[in-house]
Amino acid sequence: MNHVRAGIGARAAALALVSLLLLPAAAAAFDFTDPPAAGPITATLPLLGASLKVDVATDGAGNLTSVALDPVGDFTATRDRPHAVKFENADGSVKVTISSWGGGTSIKARAGTLAALEGEGSWKADVFSTGHPTTVQYTVGDNGSGGPTIVVDSVSTPGAPAGFTATAGTPTTKTKGDFTTASVGVQFAWNGFKRHLAISVTAGTGDDAKASLKVSLGGRSGQSLSGTLADVLGSHTWHGQLCDGTSVGIAFQVVGDGSGGAKVTYDPDTFATGAPAHAWNLKHGSGFVALFDQKHAAVLVWLRHKSDGSWKLSVGSFVGRWCKGTTIPNPTVNTPVAPDATKGPDGKWHWNFWGWGWDRHHGGHGCTKSGGNGGH
Repeated sequence: MNHVRAGIGARAAALALVSLLLLPAAAAAFDFTDPPAAGPITATLPLLGASLKVDVATDGAGNLTSVALDPVGDFTATRDRPHAVKFENADGSVKVTISSWGGGTSIKARAGTLAALEGEGSWKADVFSTGHPTTVQYTVGDNGSGGPTIVVDSVSTPGAPAGFTATAGTPTTKTKGDFTTASVGVQFAWNGFKRHLAISVTAGTGDDAKASLKVSLGGRSGQSLSGTLADVLGSHTWHGQLCDGTSVGIAFQVVGDGSGGAKVTYDPDTFATGAPAHAWNLKHGSGFVALFDQKHAAVLVWLRHKSDGSWKLSVGSFVGRWCKGTTIPNPTVNTPVAPDATKGPDGKWHWNFWGWGWDRHHGGHGCTKSGGNGGH
């Protein structure tokens, strides 16, 4: 009888070992982070046959802290708010607007004609705060029929860290009514992060022949972990900051089902740290949205099984951009400031993960509330 029991035990142990070998090994824990804010931005805009240099600085939450023009000329700041600064020259023929929302920053110049914006321009920033800024050189032109052209002349990142890429796209042209827009982009990627620089020039014809040039770095895109199922399995964390400086985080797991599938799980009572939060499960796909109470801040976790058989775990955040009840100082400028420049609303606020159209009314992918309250 003892030999029979020993045989059964040996067979059970062997079956258990085989079953463990058939399951994918859990990946090492991965700590996702709030995407790095771009370092100071310096843009040189072709303007009125010369160049206008615009220096822009933001804080870690993406609020504008300073904007400077060179030369100052006869510009006056007619708007000076944490998310939008606007300059106008004395006769109102040229306007320059700097906007910063959700980690993205845009610089836009408006003039009376396309000719006023033709020439060479540049944009420089440390896109992922790696210590190695990227410079993009571009040229605005006329297609010979009064329509705009735009081309990226060069993209350079001296000493770029391993895995950093910057890829210029192909220029495109679209016409709508009396306006034609030429645009081109540069895609940046590093360490699971992606950001996009868009450069566009628009010119009108007929009675409305105004023109504009816009250089815009898209908002923080979140971070992704891609590979086999084994690469995404395991316990993971995310950490970031609210705009009032509070450090927050979430903890979650990707668990295999033993048959080649997986799902995202978390403890609704203890998943959040630093501030109370609730979570809503995604209706489509596996994942959830964590909303930090009273802070208008959120983190989205989404697991996808792609058509090529690979897996992708993405974590995107809208954290630290706007806090209820928090006063944000207006940025400094180096021009005269109009009397009403610091008054009035600071623009519209909305959720914005990486291009999914999430809004404060819980649109986008849709969620179901799971309850729970972290912050332990």
